[in-house]
Amino acid sequence: MRKTNLIQLIFIFEILFLVNSLDNHTLSNYKDITITNLSGIFEIDFNLKIVKSDLNYTFHSNVKGTNITLDSRHLNIISIKELGEETKELKHSFGETDKNLGTPIIIEKEYEENKDITINIKYETTKEGSSAQFLEKEQSIGKKHPFFFTQSEMTSGRDLLPSQDTPAVKFPFYLGIKVMSSLRGMISGLYERNETNDDNSITYYYYQKIPIPNYLIALAAGDIVEKSVAENISVFTEPSYLDEAAKEFEDMPQFLKFAKEYMGDYEWGQYNVLVLPHSFPFSGMENPCLTFCSPCLINGDKSLVDLIAHEMIHSWSGNLVTNENWRDFWLNEGITKFLQRKVIAKWRGDSYAKMDYLLGLSYIKKYLGVFGENSTYTTLRPDLDGKLPDAFYSNIPYEKGSNFMYYLEHQIGIEVTQKFFQSYFQHFKYKSVDVFDFKNYFIEFCKNNSVSDEILNGLKWEEWIFQPGDCPVPNNFSNEYNDQLQSVLEKFINGNLDGLDVEFNKMITTAKTVFFLTLEERNIFLTDKQHEFLTNTLKLYENQNYLVTTHYLRLILKETTKFLPNELESLEKYLTSYGVSDFMDGVYRLFYKRDEVKAEEIFNKTKDFYHAIMRDMARKEMDEAKETFPIMTVDLEEKCFFPSGEKKIKIISNEYKDNLQKVNVSEGIFLNLEDKTVKVECVLDSKEKYCLTKENIENDGNYILKVPERIQRKDCAFKVHNGINKAQVYTKEIKVDENSTQKEYEIDFGEKEDGDNAKITFVVEPDANVHVMNGDKQLSCSLNNVTLDCKITKDDLIVDEKNPKEYKSYELKLVDLCNEEKYSFNVKVKNSKMEPKKDEDEGGIGILIIILIIVGAIILLAIIGFLVHRAIKRKGAETRDIDVNKGETLMQQE
Repeated sequence: MRKTNLIQLIFIFEILFLVNSLDNHTLSNYKDITITNLSGIFEIDFNLKIVKSDLNYTFHSNVKGTNITLDSRHLNIISIKELGEETKELKHSFGETDKNLGTPIIIEKEYEENKDITINIKYETTKEGSSAQFLEKEQSIGKKHPFFFTQSEMTSGRDLLPSQDTPAVKFPFYLGIKVMSSLRGMISGLYERNETNDDNSITYYYYQKIPIPNYLIALAAGDIVEKSVAENISVFTEPSYLDEAAKEFEDMPQFLKFAKEYMGDYEWGQYNVLVLPHSFPFSGMENPCLTFCSPCLINGDKSLVDLIAHEMIHSWSGNLVTNENWRDFWLNEGITKFLQRKVIAKWRGDSYAKMDYLLGLSYIKKYLGVFGENSTYTTLRPDLDGKLPDAFYSNIPYEKGSNFMYYLEHQIGIEVTQKFFQSYFQHFKYKSVDVFDFKNYFIEFCKNNSVSDEILNGLKWEEWIFQPGDCPVPNNFSNEYNDQLQSVLEKFINGNLDGLDVEFNKMITTAKTVFFLTLEERNIFLTDKQHEFLTNTLKLYENQNYLVTTHYLRLILKETTKFLPNELESLEKYLTSYGVSDFMDGVYRLFYKRDEVKAEEIFNKTKDFYHAIMRDMARKEMDEAKETFPIMTVDLEEKCFFPSGEKKIKIISNEYKDNLQKVNVSEGIFLNLEDKTVKVECVLDSKEKYCLTKENIENDGNYILKVPERIQRKDCAFKVHNGINKAQVYTKEIKVDENSTQKEYEIDFGEKEDGDNAKITFVVEPDANVHVMNGDKQLSCSLNNVTLDCKITKDDLIVDEKNPKEYKSYELKLVDLCNEEKYSFNVKVKNSKMEPKKDEDEGGIGILIIILIIVGAIILLAIIGFLVHRAIKRKGAETRDIDVNKGETLMQQE
């Protein structure tokens, strides 16, 4: 079956069977009964480092039921009561704990269909939760007062409050945050008032009229002050950072203006940015009315403020219209990234936006290397069953999703695309959608706006959404900044460094980032001269720009063997000053491979400073590095023309070929077999790949090639085996002379009873650097004085089982270690003792008919289920008022 057809079948299967499925990252019964309103108080206790909460939930029942099941993780439930004409306790229990998703709270409450229920839950968070972080005053920017903040995307919201922790459920709120009098409390809504309590604490009240999902409820408390940038746009941060932050973000009014011109009205009233302390784990988070951001964005040159534009555009894409489940995360981030580049193009020009697209393509290549090109995590709709979506966070949904939007735009036209998004945000506002909703509305809109059927039928939806790997259709992002970058790259790689610092410093931050990612992708092992240029000439160790510093340090860790002066200190400062997980991705993994002792030391010193998201990521990276050092297969071969007592270790692995080109050491490397150590001398660079033993090796076994001094990485764990072949019984021998005009030979596996092997003898000059390939499979060969003998099994050359007597041709190639072809020929295979199998097609046709009938029945049932679901969904969408604890209606849900 062709790959394209398979992808189309997957798409059809998803539409029929998965469109109505529950979000599998929540344990709640949100389809039965749904939160429609939330009110209450969060009390921030800095002494115990917990949040004490008293919350009222309003639910609306969609069916008749007997319980309300909510998500929770690491919460201490104090009481649950039903509110109404009279207050009464409700019994509750806990379901089975899922190691990833937490422990569901099962509240015993009978309800009829289409009823509203209000319950009160008193509870406390615990220190084990991953959402809330309490910072000592020394960890704040001003170092005078403690600080508190939460981060709940994607599934950490259940660590902050009992909830239906799924983006499919959205609700308005009226909430207060109670803090000590020296601090200011903030919530991701519109400020209403504050009041002083009897204990001299202050409660700040906020409301959110527009329904939002649980993960967008964000809290913060600290020594926070405000500076207005424009009407309804303000910057909040600690006093010492306020003027600097306001200056860096002074272009926000322009961003909002450009965004409204492209997408329509901004419905949230106020746009605020809160600059958090350095341990905030993301560069930015799009909490409604209160974007959280890291101080790493403040460089004094506005080089990273386009990330603020990204969070602002989430006010439409992600907050107003939300992905219904975490598999469709790209609907939030890919669309936002596309629209961000629309705003940036208006702000800094089309070339600037296209250079940002090229940065995105570099990130895609990076994660293809991390996950593998065939991994589900490189698709736009990955399989996340049994896995937390947080654990597979990457740039793929951002960048592949953005490229998909760019592709669609260039199919239907720029003007139609803009009109589509204006209509899309109005049509689906306050709702959550999945990829099928998006696709259906897109096609319907295009048909109504004169896009031809020919164009619509040619759109590659299935390939973009379900196909793993790189973008299925390349987009053209030629621009002046990339031309400048390519010139600098070429000169750097060729070692033409004189005056290159001037050209490098003229590049924009995006181009500098692509510079480092490109070198890393190409495995450009730095020469001493190149290393000195980056560190001492450009002085990149001085942490001039957080994004550039990140990729500079990654390159130094991956493509060099030692630190230059100032580099280790720079790395330590970088790791201990910030905790931005989306920037620091991969740094701890590379650092651990270089020096696991120092990496562990810095991590243990800093882990309490990190938010749980960053702490877990760093720990995971080091654990992975510990288990995944490169394992090379090398061959220990007898060579008659080597000096007596020496044996040559030939590298035959292709998987880690690039890594081998980076090792060039001759001391401190040993072959270890159990308790025996054999000293070797090695040259493993781009020209030669071998080691010579300095004493005889008599025992077969798995040897480990080690670098005890950790010069390059922990253990360059080369698996070594003795390459001397034992005697074999062969049924057929082919002698191949490279000078012969004959290019086709024959093997008969049926000539002898024990005919499992065949042998090919190459009459060529002996060469330890060649091997024989059958496609991408290497044959087992041994080299003696005059010939290269290769053993062939039936696994190497598979006989055509339907017609075993028929010849089947295989091409064998004699290649060198660089896979350059030296000689090739064909081998025909037969088995004279096997009879052809009987034709089974007749029976197969009957089976096929039965299968088609079953599949047809399943599809029919799925269609019926889909229609029933849509009818229920329409019924549930009827207009109803939402109570917000004060007897007033803040909005009507449509």
